[in-house]
This record gives sequence, C-alpha cells and structure tokens, in this order.
Amino acid sequence: MLPGSPGTRVDSNGYAILPYLRPYRINAVEIDPKGSHDDVAFDRTVAQVVPWEGSVVKVAFGTKVQNNLTLQARQANHEPLPFAASIFSPDGKEIGVVGQGSMMFISDANAKRAIVKWSGGQCSVDLGQQTTKDSVCR
Repeated sequence: MLPGSPGTRVDSNGYAILPYLRPYRINAVEIDPKGSHDDVAFDRTVAQVVPWEGSVVKVAFGTKVQNNLTLQARQANHEPLPFAASIFSPDGKEIGVVGQGSMMFISDANAKRAIVKWSGGQCSVDLGQQTTKDSVCR
C-alpha cells in the first residue's frame, strides 16, 4: 500500500505507478510495510524524488529476507529488560532491540546466544531454548 495515494497498490513483482507526483518539486514516496511478510526488512520506507514534467522516476526500496525471532525475557532479578536496549550476537554484531514489555526483536533466529546491553549493564540470553515463552537474561 502507498499512503497518500489512495487506490494505488504494489503488485506481486513489487511495482506500482504513482501518477500524481508534482514536477520540479520534492515529492515523498512512501510505502507501508503492513501486510508484508514478517521476515522481510525494508532498508527504508520513504524516498524523496524531484521528477521532471512528463518523466518516469524509478524509486527502489531495498529489502532483505531475515530469519526473525521475537521472545520475551526478563532480568535474573525479575525486572524487565530496559526499553530500547541493544541486542548483540556473541561476535559483536547488532542483531536486535528490546521493545515494550521486555519483548526482544532479533533479526537472526540462528544465533545461539544474545547479549543485551544498556547504559546500566548487560546480560545474555540462551536462544537455544526458544520453546519457553519467558526467558531469563543472566
């Protein structure tokens, strides 16, 4: 779906036509990722273009397919994990973030362990035991 362009849809090949862009002006082209598969990550959802009158402008929105994982975790003292804490793999690559309600959003479901870091500390979660709904970050 393309917000601001009622009735315009993206086809199965990922193409859409926006007929009402204003020439010689900055136009924001936006896509709404709602309805896309959960494992698809968008590099961006808004692009700015300045078309000439009568021109066709190609706008590419990069995507990548990820093996995502969501799980809820708490600290060993039963406190929730801090909102917006960063999640890293053991090799130091950032793989996610902590959301509301101590919900962990991880973009690499193949990782065996996640290290959660925030300004006041850090802990790690074993991701091999994904069957439990409430994991403990130690």
